[in-house]
Amino acid sequence: MLKPVKYLGQHFLSDKNIARKIAEAINPQPDDIIVEIGAGEGFLTEQFVGKVKKVFAVEIDKRAVDFLKVRFGDEELIRNDKIEILHQDFLKLDLKMFERFGKIRLIGNIPYSITSSIIFKAIENRNLIKDLTIMVQLEVALRIISRPGVKDYGILSVMCQAYSKPEILFRVSRNVFYPKPKVSSAVIWLDFEKGELSARILDHAFFKKIVKHVFNKRRKILRNTLRELFDDEILSKINFDLTKRPEQLTVEELIEISNALYEIYSDKNKSDVG
Repeated sequence: MLKPVKYLGQHFLSDKNIARKIAEAINPQPDDIIVEIGAGEGFLTEQFVGKVKKVFAVEIDKRAVDFLKVRFGDEELIRNDKIEILHQDFLKLDLKMFERFGKIRLIGNIPYSITSSIIFKAIENRNLIKDLTIMVQLEVALRIISRPGVKDYGILSVMCQAYSKPEILFRVSRNVFYPKPKVSSAVIWLDFEKGELSARILDHAFFKKIVKHVFNKRRKILRNTLRELFDDEILSKINFDLTKRPEQLTVEELIEISNALYEIYSDKNKSDVG
């Protein structure tokens, strides 16, 4: 048993039933390519090895990498190319390396301090990813699925709901980890193949910029925050109530505002150049 490293934010799963429950919830198929974020001691890894086409176990901790190589060093698994252990930081990993396999499935029991970074990386690479299933802090899971009008609704809610269909699969007790975390947890599933709203977004970088800007000053009305980016001439052409605050808007409405601003701003720039 490995001793968790504090600076890596490690909390290893100690209950195989939870790993089994995660696997059952996402229903792995024989042709699936699983990329596991932070494989640790392999509690979750073993639920997929030999049952899917291939597992890529990504692990930053060299001790855990060595442990995994011993645990999954079976000659038949290696010969049949069923598992590959990557000693890398997932956040620095170029996911294009998996393009040749088709869409991958991301899973993991991750350090909670990098939850948002992992989610945003997955969103940016959504064309390569079927879904993302990760263990997160319960309050973060609730934030992801929250709706307009509540304090939890924010950047993470909007981005996850714009690009995927998020769902909390189940809650997880603190008692199934070592060391025991101070917070409750939940397993959340982001299905990128059902992120239908993303098809409406005209420019994804522009949309992200708008969402981050207005929610960073969420108590201000839209007109006041958007004036920091656009002049009154542009804002006057928006057919929308700009006296609302961002937390009052649905994801669809935020996409609508972003698209309108993008079209007006682009047209204005073209005419200025001309």
